[in-house]
Formats: sequence, structure tokens, C-alpha cells
Amino acid sequence: MIEHPNILPLTVVAAIAIFLAREILEAIRRFSANRRKRHALRLLLAAECERNQWVIKWMREKVKRIETSDVDNEVIQIDKTATGYDRFNIIGPKGTSSAPIPTVKTAALDRYLFEAASVDAKLFGRMEDVVSHLATLAHLREGLIDHVSEGQEWLKPWAEYAREELADVELAISTLYKACTGKSVTPHQVR
Repeated sequence: MIEHPNILPLTVVAAIAIFLAREILEAIRRFSANRRKRHALRLLLAAECERNQWVIKWMREKVKRIETSDVDNEVIQIDKTATGYDRFNIIGPKGTSSAPIPTVKTAALDRYLFEAASVDAKLFGRMEDVVSHLATLAHLREGLIDHVSEGQEWLKPWAEYAREELADVELAISTLYKACTGKSVTPHQVR
């Protein structure tokens, strides 16, 4: 029998091969799981962007309405519905216009922000930016309610400020939406 001192025993070679195969399969499994997580996260975030696009559209319409309102003949009021929602009312000589004030949606962003940090660093950066801008959008919503409650004289300056801020908020949401879907954010969901 010829001995080869430099060759590893067959069992050691088999153990190394099994270990490498297992590690490769585990890496493939983790890669696939992260890819599925990124896809699901992008779908959730895109839907959240669409819902907040509705809030922006609503706010833009009300800002325009406030800027063109006739303060001598129209009264703007906020009241609460029976279900607890805030309602925006304009009472004037042509009648009453009324609409519920939509709320800013942040559930998916809040819930998956830290998850995104481990799955997709670029997406995480965009999410951070949108979280900050949605805080501004919520501030604008609350400002509308506060300024209507405080009196009509604050509405026109608030509307000018809101118009400028809404452009920044929409840009941040559009950037995140495009990163998630590859499309421009034109649709909106009313939920």
C-alpha cells in the first residue's frame, strides 16, 4: 500500500464539501429572502406614497381655495364629525362646501424603517427623508386646523407657507415612489 502523507482522508474532504455546500445553499436562501423582503417593502411603501399623495392633493386644493376666498362673504370652519374626524367647511353666499380632512399615513414607514436599514440602505435613506417630510405634512394639517380655529386673519399667510412646503413634501414622496416602482407618482388612494 502506498501512503500519501499530503492527502487528507476522504472523510475530511467530504465534511468540507458538505460544509461548503450547506453554506452556499444558506447564502442563496438568505439572498432570495432579502430580495422578497425588498420587493414586499417597496410595494407597501408605494401604497403609502399613493395614500399620502391624496393628502397632498387635498391640501393643495384647500390652499388654493383659501388663497382665492372672499373673507368678507365666506367663513371657513373646522368641526368634528360623529366619528371623530375633522371636517373642513366653507360657508358662503353660494352655499356650504364641506369635506373631511384626510390624515397623514405613516404606518408602513414607521413600522418598516429599521427593517429597510438592514435590507436596502439606499431605500432607507429615502424613507428617512419621506418620514421627515410627512412630519411637515402633518404639521401643515394641524396648522390648518389651528389657524382656522384662531381666526381668518392667519389663513392667507398659512396658505402661502403651506404651498411652498407642499412642493417639498411632494418631491420627497415622488422620489421614494419612483425608487419603489420605477414610475412617477400620479395615482392616489383615498384610504
